Amino acid sequence: ALGAKNFKLADRNFLLGHTLAFFLSLILIPGIWLASWIYGRSGAHVDVSSNAKIFLEVMTLNVPLVLFFQVYQRYWQAHQKAALLFYAMIAANIINLAANYALVLGYWGFPAWGVAGSAWATTLSRLCLLLIVVYCTFRKKHSPISWIQIKDFFAYLRATGILESHRALLSLGIPCGIQLCSEFFAFSSATVMSTFLSPAESAAHHITMSFATFTYMFPLGLSAAAAVRVGEATGSGHHTLAFQRGSVCIGFGAIIMAILGLLLFLFSKELFLFFNTDPEVGKYGAICVIYAALFEVFDGTQVTASGALRGFGETKRPMIANLIGFYPIGLSLGAYLCFYRNWNLAGIWFGLTLGLAFVATANLFFWLRYKKKFRATTA
Repeated sequence: ALGAKNFKLADRNFLLGHTLAFFLSLILIPGIWLASWIYGRSGAHVDVSSNAKIFLEVMTLNVPLVLFFQVYQRYWQAHQKAALLFYAMIAANIINLAANYALVLGYWGFPAWGVAGSAWATTLSRLCLLLIVVYCTFRKKHSPISWIQIKDFFAYLRATGILESHRALLSLGIPCGIQLCSEFFAFSSATVMSTFLSPAESAAHHITMSFATFTYMFPLGLSAAAAVRVGEATGSGHHTLAFQRGSVCIGFGAIIMAILGLLLFLFSKELFLFFNTDPEVGKYGAICVIYAALFEVFDGTQVTASGALRGFGETKRPMIANLIGFYPIGLSLGAYLCFYRNWNLAGIWFGLTLGLAFVATANLFFWLRYKKKFRATTA
């Protein structure tokens, strides 16, 4: 919408994001309460389950804070103003750190609430984060949350209907949500599988996954940039430029992850020693790192290609690629090799690497396929 200079549509989509966040909160908050109730009766150690229940109950307050912040985050990203979000995040982290010292450990005369204090500290920092971006948006020139625009927005909802007015956002957002959930659940399932192996193998898996999660943040940022830059160029009708921008982001994602994968491979021993000095863990970690080095390149390619496709309005095909790559290939093959072929931890990581290779190849194929469409539309 911004690329097409359709600012009215852009502001309307921004306000539609608020109603989506509100309705999603109504769905997710009872879900978390139910999860805490089930976990409390799961047979886990009473000290663990009681603390987890307290933590989850407080964390339900975070659901609307996180969802509404996502709306403002995407709004400012679409306007290519990433610095505001960066500084707001830094401020929220400082608040979170201070609040943890105060409410968890009881510094500066505050009560030491332990686990509950940690949950309240997180809630406070996320509330501050949301208030910062709301304030900056409200003070923005041509703010989308003026009284006149909100009044017009509710008139639009009454005229169009709730479901019909959200149809365009849902058709893009639901496949994105399924894609992200499937990816998260796949890696969580792999971690659960590792707990059926020896403690040393499970520890090695956790440490390697920490490295992979940390490095994933770099191409994830590029993916968001690709979605914005490709979307803007597509909206303005510059389709060749859109393809160039997406291709640059995909290339950078692969190169950055190749470098990080190489560093992980070369310095794996030193990195593992930061987490665990057990030689048994280091031995299994060396096996994981061989696959993780390849894993990184595929991960960087698939997430940036997915972001570029999202900028073009394509979210269904990446979702299908994720579901196929992570489940029939990644997890199924990993479980088979781990438990039935006695590959153990190597089997899990081989399956994940092959699954990610499929997703990366599929997303790259979809992106290159759109090159013809870009050229045809430009002509």
